[in-house]
Amino acid sequence: MSTLAGDEPDLQLGDSGEHVTQLQDRLRGLKLLDKFPDGSYDDATETAVRQLQSGLGLIADGTVGHETWEALDRHMLDQGLQYNHYAGAGQQHWDVGQEDENDNAVAQQVEPYWDGQQWLEYDPQSQQWLPMRTDAGAAAELAPNAAAASTVPHIDHVHPAVREDARFSSFHDFMRETHS
Repeated sequence: MSTLAGDEPDLQLGDSGEHVTQLQDRLRGLKLLDKFPDGSYDDATETAVRQLQSGLGLIADGTVGHETWEALDRHMLDQGLQYNHYAGAGQQHWDVGQEDENDNAVAQQVEPYWDGQQWLEYDPQSQQWLPMRTDAGAAAELAPNAAAASTVPHIDHVHPAVREDARFSSFHDFMRETHS
């Protein structure tokens, strides 16, 4: 089992972008990086990578190549952590209950998301991501006056990465594709 997409590039100090954000999110999950993912491979990120590499018996050069990505993924899975590409920065299951750099509770920002197979929502009581309920009770909780027997996720609850996916020209195309 792997949570890698397979297209992770080599990263080093000074790089930026989505893959750096994903790296930072993973490092946060392992408690090696104590900052909100911002997509900038800075000194703090490099230090966290060196610490990871050293702890896993790799050459601690601070750059992330294929070997480091693979070792990071294996180590996360060994720790019971699974990175979710659909959740996005600061929305991973290990971020729930954490605070961002502005001392805002991340749990308040957690929205339902599509994991590639089903809609998940965070349940604060069990502190787990669970399949989104589609019964009348869930509909009543989301919209007390709704007479619907099931809930269909609203476009506002779709992760921005999914909303911006070029494969879907509209939210309705996405719903047809994923729920047919």
